[in-house]
Amino acid sequence: MQEEVTTSSAPTSGLTGLRTLEQKRAEWQECLYGDDVNSIGYQVWQIHEDLCAWMTINEARNFAPRSEKGEVQGFGLLHSLLNRTFYTSLMLAVNRQNDRNTSKDVNKDVWSLKSLLEDMKKNVHLFTRAAILEEDGVPLDLTHLKADASKGDNFDALLKLRHAEKAHARVDRLTGTNRGNRSAHDRVQEAVFDRMIARLGDATKKINSHCNKFLGHAATSGSRSAVNLGPIVLKELLDAVTVVRTIFKFISDVLVLEPRAPSGAPLPLGQARFPTAKLYDELEYIDCPLVAAHDVPRVIEKHREIQERLSQRPTPQQFLDDLGC
Repeated sequence: MQEEVTTSSAPTSGLTGLRTLEQKRAEWQECLYGDDVNSIGYQVWQIHEDLCAWMTINEARNFAPRSEKGEVQGFGLLHSLLNRTFYTSLMLAVNRQNDRNTSKDVNKDVWSLKSLLEDMKKNVHLFTRAAILEEDGVPLDLTHLKADASKGDNFDALLKLRHAEKAHARVDRLTGTNRGNRSAHDRVQEAVFDRMIARLGDATKKINSHCNKFLGHAATSGSRSAVNLGPIVLKELLDAVTVVRTIFKFISDVLVLEPRAPSGAPLPLGQARFPTAKLYDELEYIDCPLVAAHDVPRVIEKHREIQERLSQRPTPQQFLDDLGC
């Protein structure tokens, strides 16, 4: 079977120019891995960190002592706040991945998986076999690699050939090309991006509706009745996060590629590098109470003072005076 890649007899429009894809890739890499705190990579990393922290705390609750009535002896004020803020922040973080760039006003631009996928689809003509493989350092023609790999115990050449064959096979699937009809001008199908956008939308649809009706806006009961909304359970959040992380990784590994140094190591381009070292041990004092027993009365008193202070309101007359009425 013919496996060599045809490099001619294709329309000129198929040759998009490696430089053009290189420029767009630089934009997409900044969007994915840049220093900005809103880069998609940093958003995904923060989701991962928050989810890991909350699930660890949730596991720790299973070991909390119980009262004679069987009730967990935990600091209810703290844990109820943790639950509310965790679910709220995670739903908003997932919901943001569906934001779109619908305005020509640069001041309203957003970074999200959906906006990135839509921009990549708009530039799908750049994703030719030649351009994709060039960025990955894989030759179009594997003849020389096969020759080198056939010379005795050339392990390095065998690894390079295996990597190249996998890269070509992956492009075959992306472009819908038969192995025997490969061409430098094979182009990624728009359906690839359509399906990723659809997968993201399906996995986050209920969460998006919840955010729209309860978090981003305080929808009336009549407004909410038009949407069939039930409570968001943890499994739905975990499933949505899995889809977000899977799409992010696929784009990083296959279509955009992380910026790398000549050695092959990822370049340290900002906060989205998923920090591996913590400034402190987050679990160091896990066995210590939040408040020592002798300080509990003081905390209770402070709690009462705070409640009283936050409950204070001006009288109607004072408010009118403040308004200048």
